[in-house]
Amino acid sequence: MGIMERERHAAKGRLMELEEEARNLRLSIKGDIAAVRSMLDPYGDEAELNIAAAAQQNLDAYKKQKRLNELLAKIKGIKRDLGED
Repeated sequence: MGIMERERHAAKGRLMELEEEARNLRLSIKGDIAAVRSMLDPYGDEAELNIAAAAQQNLDAYKKQKRLNELLAKIKGIKRDLGED
């Protein structure tokens, strides 16, 4: 296996890892969204809503979204380097 072929193989492996992490983050973000929605039931008693927990869950989702966007940029760069864009 030549140097270029080895580098290409390594890049494809890294791409697969990043894509898997991105998939996992997407699922986790969807779970966070569902959790926030359930905490902020529009038909519930406003005095009983757990707004602080919803805010924390929303912050967690935001951090995950930020990481997801970083991953998507890396994925795009690797695909460009591999000629797959």
